[in-house]
Amino acid sequence: MLGLLGSDFEKFSICEESWRKITTKDKVYNKCVKQIFHFDEDSEGTIKKNILESMGKSWKETRLRLYNAYFEPTFTTEQNIENRPWESIESIGDGSLTIAPKLR
Repeated sequence: MLGLLGSDFEKFSICEESWRKITTKDKVYNKCVKQIFHFDEDSEGTIKKNILESMGKSWKETRLRLYNAYFEPTFTTEQNIENRPWESIESIGDGSLTIAPKLR
């Protein structure tokens, strides 16, 4: 379940360069994770830290998989945008995959 949340690019932007720059982590943790999973918060935040690390790993792996699947290094940015598969863009939502080649 955490992997699905981490790879949901409507909740976590694919355009960010790293997981650390994602600003919606706490919002998703409070609104989604806490509603799905019931656990006692620990005083040191270990549970939250582990959950966010798991989601971050999934976000990074999915973003990299999309990059490797759809980015052609010999193409210009414009060529990569022109040759992107539309069904993949629609599955992400807002079409932000077109920005991803610039970030690697």
